[in-house]
Amino acid sequence: MDKKIIFLYIFLLFPQSSHAHKTYSPDPAPYRDLINGGKRSYLGYGSYGLSSDAEARALMRPRCDHEKQMEYIKCAGGHFLNILNARNEKNLDYVIKSANFREIEKELLNNVKKKVFERSVLEFTANGGDLDDDIRTPSCLKRDRESSDILYLANDLKLKNPTLDAGRFIRNPTKENFENLKTDEIQLKFVNRYNGISTNTDYASMIKALVLGDQLISRHTNRTTSFKRKGFIFTKNVPYDHYQSKFGSSDCNAVEECKIDEARYKELKNHHPTIYSGKSAKEAQKLRKYLDVIIDHKEFGGKHRKNNKLDKNNSPLQAFIRKKYQKDNPIPKIQDYLLEAKELSESRPRKPTKAQKAMAKAYKRLLKQLKKVRRAQNKDLKKVIQNICSLKKSVDPYGPTINFLTKNYPLELNQAVIDMKDDSKIAAYKLLICARTENFNDPKEAPQKNRCNNIKKISDNKIKVAGRKITYQNTSRGSTLGYFITRGKPPLIESTIKLKKNPSLSDTEFSEFVKNQTKSLNNHFNCESGAITSYVNENNDKIICPKQTPIPAKFNIKIIDDPIAKANITFNVHKCFRGSAKQQDCNGPVKEAAIKECKERMKESQSGVKLSDLLPDRTKASKSSRRKVSYYQKYALDCVEEAKALPKCSTLKGCEQQTCTAIACAISPPEANACMSKEVVEMICNKRSRTPEELEQNPYPLSSLPPSPPVDSPDWNRPNSSNLSLGFGPRLLRHELAHRLGIDDEYYDTATFPIPNYGEDDSLLNGGMRIRPRHFDEMLKPLHCLDQKYPY
Repeated sequence: MDKKIIFLYIFLLFPQSSHAHKTYSPDPAPYRDLINGGKRSYLGYGSYGLSSDAEARALMRPRCDHEKQMEYIKCAGGHFLNILNARNEKNLDYVIKSANFREIEKELLNNVKKKVFERSVLEFTANGGDLDDDIRTPSCLKRDRESSDILYLANDLKLKNPTLDAGRFIRNPTKENFENLKTDEIQLKFVNRYNGISTNTDYASMIKALVLGDQLISRHTNRTTSFKRKGFIFTKNVPYDHYQSKFGSSDCNAVEECKIDEARYKELKNHHPTIYSGKSAKEAQKLRKYLDVIIDHKEFGGKHRKNNKLDKNNSPLQAFIRKKYQKDNPIPKIQDYLLEAKELSESRPRKPTKAQKAMAKAYKRLLKQLKKVRRAQNKDLKKVIQNICSLKKSVDPYGPTINFLTKNYPLELNQAVIDMKDDSKIAAYKLLICARTENFNDPKEAPQKNRCNNIKKISDNKIKVAGRKITYQNTSRGSTLGYFITRGKPPLIESTIKLKKNPSLSDTEFSEFVKNQTKSLNNHFNCESGAITSYVNENNDKIICPKQTPIPAKFNIKIIDDPIAKANITFNVHKCFRGSAKQQDCNGPVKEAAIKECKERMKESQSGVKLSDLLPDRTKASKSSRRKVSYYQKYALDCVEEAKALPKCSTLKGCEQQTCTAIACAISPPEANACMSKEVVEMICNKRSRTPEELEQNPYPLSSLPPSPPVDSPDWNRPNSSNLSLGFGPRLLRHELAHRLGIDDEYYDTATFPIPNYGEDDSLLNGGMRIRPRHFDEMLKPLHCLDQKYPY
């Protein structure tokens, strides 16, 4: 099964930019975490359990004000309770920073060793390495059952006929094999993390990581003019442009957007060690050389490298990104160039030009170099595994262990904490993080002294949170904040909201919208925080609230209906809304704008070729006649086979037949390397294709295409943190209000940034209704601006 084909199929049926509040539809159970090749965690371990970017951030950058610290102490128990006996509560932060965390740091180091071993074995196996005698469980992990099991499962997977459920499912991902697999927690974890890592270390991912790294750097580069002596008898100065990254400089530290992109670049490096660390990084940098040749001939007529010999930092790839793609995704265009180079390498014209020869040669060498990169990475991984037991020797004996781990093993550290199940230990680790790491271990956060710039102190116990929250996914987007926090037990979050009527709405429509959206607003937030025990929602259903100990926050959000009065937060309410539409009504402009955006996006996919198709990898190499596709994709392929027998499709061949069968089944063409014709694009962008659930219920050709949703359907809307739309339930305002209280989206959205960012499916920030402890922590984080901090 090609997981990427299935993900593309689902993506095309559900364009990611269709709804701000819900941008993807979960796959049919039970494959939600397993068949979606695009859904992998920020940690590079798949999407098992709590392995998500949002969960990792919540655990590894806890709230560190006095109230939260005391909560962690009480939960951690043991000798930490002595800390509460400090005479002066204002000195609590100093006492915590001075406390002895030796035992916790020792355990944390051991947990990170396990994760380093786990990730290394998974990556080595995914890279096609031979698990010979050099790959064995390190002596310091001999007694750890999970580490031994990981190696055992990896060895079993290398067999021609695996004997364990994990290996059987990876080789043959059928529903039956999944049912056998899901009874074993360790094997299920192995499958998810293996799939996440194998996707993350394939050839296409390597190219993406290299290009996206250059894109982040190019956003913040200085351009200067330098001079070089030239000539033999008569010398002269020859000027040339020189580009240098601002990353790591004081210039970058002074610009918030640059700091965030630099932090994202560090995360990219952590996520792709094959490209950015060890001996493999030296081989990976040579990939750019072959990309440069192809891009130079396609974008600059082959003259860029010749004209910029003096500046090694001004490659065709970087110039190409600076020219057009500092903010937009450069991958689709590079993919087009690679496709042409691939075709030239396979069948050259009778009289190829010099440029065509160069491109064909560069593509072939690119493939060879990708193999070298993986071989070099496997050598790096062997050394890592051999040196795991000596990791302790690398720790600075005079500095906190957690600072060393944060800098050198951030992903493994996050995963080690996430995998813990003991609440008291999690509390102890949070206390340790508050004591031993700067900025709560979040590189995207501004330094502590700057984080209070937009916080206004109202009294000794009350602050106003204002300013603008920049999103993690895309630094050009954000939400204007406007709320108050009063310190207490629990803290009180207050704000005032005004909903402004757009001319497209009637008075009746507007008043009905306000009534439905605001009826249970406070009750929902207070219920999720545990401040109330139950309430009757807008549908007259009794909701039993989750118990929270202690209650993290209480909410008092007031709705202002006076058109003249001021409010902390304002939302514009439209009948239909889409940012790119000139008119925000339901007479057609919003639908037309949505279809136009979809067609422009689909132009990049009309060839049906993906980056992974251009760079053959282990996914294709491991396919065999015994390998079955998932039951879900099978529905699509079965429908296509049925459609081939239809009179209108039976006489056609190639792309024409693929188009005919796709339209007959009302689906995106499921075949590998399928053609994406204008007719198919028209069907998809007009939302006349079937959902995965509809296909599952009826996997046969239809007599006619489903109708396109009417112009007033919510399917065409794209609300955001300032603009709301009719046709959505109360969840809409709650989701957008969460943004104005400082919370980011937790879904994967290629429309904002091509790096995944996931939370749980039931999260308010990811299509559900739940407000998690991490969300309350994020809202209340500004409370630290009221605290008096003492130096460590």
